[in-house]
Amino acid sequence: MTAFVEDVDAHYQQAQSAGATIVELLNDTGYGERQYEAQYLAGHRWLFSRHVCDVSPTEWGAIVPGN
Repeated sequence: MTAFVEDVDAHYQQAQSAGATIVELLNDTGYGERQYEAQYLAGHRWLFSRHVCDVSPTEWGAIVPGN
């Protein structure tokens, strides 16, 4: 499940403080997202993300049909 949050950095710090298991550290992706992944109770995994910049799909290696 993906959830978009306004302040992903603060959310990350709060999740760590609450004892969440961080599966993927907070990072900036090549496709314009700042995100991290956490595993909560009962094994549920959540990806928390914020869009930080627009990047053309061809810039991050996507195959765009018709190009």
